[in-house]
Amino acid sequence: MNQQHSPRIEPQRPHLGRVILSIAGALTVLIAAGIAFVQLSSPDESAPTAERTTARTSPASRQIADARASRQNATQSNTVTTIGGGNAVSSGSISGSAPSPPSGTVDSTEPNGESVASTSPSEPVQKIPVVETTEPMTYAEAERLFRERDYAGAAVGFASYVEAHPENVWGHYMEGLSLWKGGDLDAAETALMQALDRNPDHVKSLTNLARVRLEQGRNEQAILPAERAAQRSPEDVEVLRVYARALHASGRPADAALAYSKALQVDPNDVWSLNNLGLLWIEREEFSLALPPLARAAQIDSGIATIQNNLGIALERSGCFHAATEAYARALSADSTYAKAVDNKGRAEALIVTQSFPDPDLAELAASFDPNADIAALPRSRTAATAELESVESKPTSTLVPRDGAGSELESAVAESQTPIPSKSVDSATKR
Repeated sequence: MNQQHSPRIEPQRPHLGRVILSIAGALTVLIAAGIAFVQLSSPDESAPTAERTTARTSPASRQIADARASRQNATQSNTVTTIGGGNAVSSGSISGSAPSPPSGTVDSTEPNGESVASTSPSEPVQKIPVVETTEPMTYAEAERLFRERDYAGAAVGFASYVEAHPENVWGHYMEGLSLWKGGDLDAAETALMQALDRNPDHVKSLTNLARVRLEQGRNEQAILPAERAAQRSPEDVEVLRVYARALHASGRPADAALAYSKALQVDPNDVWSLNNLGLLWIEREEFSLALPPLARAAQIDSGIATIQNNLGIALERSGCFHAATEAYARALSADSTYAKAVDNKGRAEALIVTQSFPDPDLAELAASFDPNADIAALPRSRTAATAELESVESKPTSTLVPRDGAGSELESAVAESQTPIPSKSVDSATKR
């Protein structure tokens, strides 16, 4: 009997190609998921963390930090800029030998010539400013400007000097002197007070503070510094003259005359003390007493227009019209633009025909002057008619005094006085 056999079913086996495809698909999914995860976790593809770190620790930044540490005593603030993602870096003078100047000078390289570090080509960086060092002006440089009569430049120079040397008395004094010469009286007073804060006995600061206040019209306030200067330097004719001027302008003619006389005892040839004393007597209408000091001053220096004009006033008011005309002519020879002398000369010439006595001998008048003459009887106050009169100073541009304690040559100031007497024949002088 034939046996029937059922067909045998072979188990199906997966094809090898399908297996590989399945594995590849799974790997693709995993890779895609990994990439997505990395992208989500990255804060900023355009500025990798490693490059930011490089920017924070760049050689340029370290060099500037080292420079900042070496400038601990710098008096000016540093420039602050921002690099890349916002890291503030202070920049300043790389050299620690001088204060940092004001910010604003920008360069594209560091002092060593290397380019400023950057974070990446895709992230431009602001360049670090390199502040150029500017040394404060030296005393000698500022003094040179003063001697060249660039008083505005000298004032700036000495201001720069005292910023670096705030305790130097002479720097403040010369700043004040430059400001005064330049016409800034208020600033000059401030600078001179700064000098006196550091040395209350600084004679030149006291003397010139008195001058500044006289020019401001603060006559009584000029007395104290002038008096202190005279007490500390009793043999200095310039100091004594300024003290006499302060007394004179404050309505104390007797005290002023004594001070002028003391100055002339120290130096009988001080033409401005002679002139101012003659002015004082003209104010008192004591013309016979005014003639000797004015004649002596004109004899010592015949080329000063103011002195010749004042001598002419004393001669004219004494009735000596011919001699007065000659004095006015000498004033015009010294200064042809002297308008008052022109008017005075014309007036005196017209009166010559009325003169009934000979002219005095000016040489004898000059020789007769005695600085020790008794003036105790002079009244202690001025009359209302002369209340507006005062002696003032001018400064010849060519006169320098010897070096003093600061080692600097200082331009001297000398007193020049002109009297607006009732005839209005004398011009009032200024310090310019």
